[in-house]
Amino acid sequence: MMLVPASAAGADITASLSVPDSADWGRPPYAAAELALSNPGSSAIDAVTIRPTGGGPAVRYSFAGAPGQTGWLRVVLPALWPVQQYRVAALAADGEPAGHALADVSWPADRVATDAFIDDAYTPWRDVRAGWSMRTRAAAVGLLGLVVIAAAGLLWIPAGWGRVLAVVGLAAGATVLLAAAGRRVRPVEISRHTLVRYADRAPVVESFSVLAARRAGPVVLQAGDVPYPVYPDRTAAGRDNSTVDPIARTIELNLQAGQVLDPAINTALQDAKELQEQLATGIERFFQFTFYIKIPASTLEELDSVTKQVEAIA
Repeated sequence: MMLVPASAAGADITASLSVPDSADWGRPPYAAAELALSNPGSSAIDAVTIRPTGGGPAVRYSFAGAPGQTGWLRVVLPALWPVQQYRVAALAADGEPAGHALADVSWPADRVATDAFIDDAYTPWRDVRAGWSMRTRAAAVGLLGLVVIAAAGLLWIPAGWGRVLAVVGLAAGATVLLAAAGRRVRPVEISRHTLVRYADRAPVVESFSVLAARRAGPVVLQAGDVPYPVYPDRTAAGRDNSTVDPIARTIELNLQAGQVLDPAINTALQDAKELQEQLATGIERFFQFTFYIKIPASTLEELDSVTKQVEAIA
């Protein structure tokens, strides 16, 4: 066990993090650490949340911390930077805050996973938006048609209280139908993708999800392994509000309406692992190739002529 000066006092608790000499019980890209937490308060601690102060996902663990006692817990943490500070927040059994503390860690070079968490290879999927399904669109068109027909029928009702009651009834019916249709629409659109890359001529298959929100609210995503968010840059990492449960293999996010996650959640699905094995053994082949040709020309006509010749050869 390699101890690192990493303790700090917070409101009612004191926490420290130590880095073990071996990374055998880590879960890449998360790095292994040991949390020591002292609870001098009068309330028992039921759980802890550990979040990097500079940005990145928080991890949540159950923690049995009796009043006046010190407990230890093995955890996995996102190691985005060689020197990193974490905010340790303790929660009581009723979910109320029981204190917080700051802890600093100096990660060994082989534990730092900056490239895993910050990777612009996922940027082509940043423009995914939550679209309406054809079924929802058809239902909306049908509802609009019924409203138009009913409104036209009102013209046949003599002016007076009868027409007023008919208008009120039409408005109430349309409201009920719209509310029912809105409840059937999923608040978040989740699309799953597979990214194949090669490292040292070996295929690396990553399965990830892109989330696009139609309305604000929390979202919990289940994964085949411990999930982790992937950011296009450090600024996006600083905006992250996700919380990972390494035991349950879930990630929880609070999305705003119209927000697209920046940009992906790596979910490590089983089908991606199987594809990687097939690529490695030659059962399956994956080709992804882009070739650019630069054609110099002095006039637009010359450029068009040469372009057509190149296209004919291709």
